[in-house]
Amino acid sequence: MNAKHVLSKYLSLVTPLMHKTLRTSLFAAIESSMNGGPLSIARLGRNITNKAKEK
Repeated sequence: MNAKHVLSKYLSLVTPLMHKTLRTSLFAAIESSMNGGPLSIARLGRNITNKAKEK
């Protein structure tokens, strides 16, 4: 089982009352730091891998 799958299951168990969208954002920020992103808000956002485009 890879780390992303374990983290996803753990977050679901620990935050059962959190809205799904907020949980997904939290997961993306944690995953970004796992991928080597520095722990600052701006840098974590830049290191998130998804299909979103800059306006």
